[in-house]
Amino acid sequence: METIENITIQQYFSLEDATSYDIFLDVMNPENLFCGKKCNVSSLTFDEIQVTRKILSNPNTEDIKDLYLMLFGVRGDMDNSPDELFLNESVFQLFKATNFIKDFIGKINKKEAEWLSGDKSDVLEMLNASNRLAPFNHLLQKTDLAQMFGTTPDEIGSWKYSKVFIILASQKVRNEIQKEFNEIK
Repeated sequence: METIENITIQQYFSLEDATSYDIFLDVMNPENLFCGKKCNVSSLTFDEIQVTRKILSNPNTEDIKDLYLMLFGVRGDMDNSPDELFLNESVFQLFKATNFIKDFIGKINKKEAEWLSGDKSDVLEMLNASNRLAPFNHLLQKTDLAQMFGTTPDEIGSWKYSKVFIILASQKVRNEIQKEFNEIK
């Protein structure tokens, strides 16, 4: 019987066959803790949420490292660089933190689908508009808000996600009410 040891992320990345560890990713309980730090999800910006989504959808070692250092605010100390702290952390702690982040992003995706999705349109479906615009959705939202607030898309990206979400949701409701009002006229 094979014994599974609590190894570091560096040891995990150097394994030729990591499948005996990978099976634990799906069963580890989510935990908001990595390298002794907690991720302050309420302080994440609109762009940070988008970057997190992109990296989780197509992860690679370097991007995952940079993402976790950013999300959990791992800075390093007198003895270790942030990279060394990341690589010396337990792989099981990485799995727990990963599940926490995946759960958090999943809740955001669900909330956005509920609050920001528009009505289905036969014409838009025929044009395959949703799939064609999907890669640009984040940029288009930032551009629209930047025009509305007289700033740049980069500035909108630096706003807290919660602020941008509330603005987008309120705009959607206002537009729906306006549409219904125009139909009554």
